[in-house]
Amino acid sequence: MSYSRLDRHTSMLFDDVRNGAYAAAMASAITPDSVVLDLGAGVGVLGLLAAKLGARKVYCVEPSQVATHISALARANGVGDRIEVLRGRIEDIVLPEQVDVLVSVFTGNLLFTEGLMPSLYHARDRYLKPGGAMIPDRARLLFAGAEANVLHDRDFG
Repeated sequence: MSYSRLDRHTSMLFDDVRNGAYAAAMASAITPDSVVLDLGAGVGVLGLLAAKLGARKVYCVEPSQVATHISALARANGVGDRIEVLRGRIEDIVLPEQVDVLVSVFTGNLLFTEGLMPSLYHARDRYLKPGGAMIPDRARLLFAGAEANVLHDRDFG
């Protein structure tokens, strides 16, 4: 699925369980001195959250056009001075500094299907400070059979 359209982000934006889990993990890792990388930022929800949690600086890296919304959202939320948007692939841009926290949803559907893990590893190896936090830092994949033709047709039809 392509996330270049704004409407493709709604399921993540309104997922209270998902966002609550990210908020709890980020709250335990972010301090007022923290520099955060929101990798694959989309519309910047996790980057905004990092800034609201007190991060000194947040870099939102997103290659698609939805990145154009991040700066306005940051200003509207009173954190525009701490968020820098870098539109491009992490492999093609250069961050001006290393980060204390790398937050991402770069696992893709079923962890591996979107081919995003190499970009996550690139960001970790190039930009995460020794001892820095990666959120999430592990995953567990469980399967259960299901049929959801209506959802499939809506999302992929």
